[in-house]
Amino acid sequence: MASWKTRKTRWVRFAVAAAVVTTAPACRTEGPRPTNPIQSRFTAERIAAARSAALRGETHRVAHLVDRLEDEDPAVRFASLLALERLTGQRMGYHYGDPPERRAEAVARWRRYVAESVVPETRTALPGLPER
Repeated sequence: MASWKTRKTRWVRFAVAAAVVTTAPACRTEGPRPTNPIQSRFTAERIAAARSAALRGETHRVAHLVDRLEDEDPAVRFASLLALERLTGQRMGYHYGDPPERRAEAVARWRRYVAESVVPETRTALPGLPER
């Protein structure tokens, strides 16, 4: 018969294995992560992506940043606005804390700006900014 210590070790190993097996499914994400972190389901990642786009001068991300102006989190909206301002020099009358109706009007102005300003082939050239 196995000693008390051996039985205890087996029991601990079994308990750890059972815990891993039962909690592992909870650690999975729902589907693949988006390739563009601006579209992440995690607020911190969306904020970091907006900041990164601004610091790197990634003008091809302007349309995604405009989408984030409608984010449910005011911090994401604010970070996106700062990134857009740095990339384009514009605010289009947008204020991240405004009521949804006023924000929607400003987002519509941003969408018109993007549609009229961005070269469709490259999605990078904006008026007044050097091409990268």
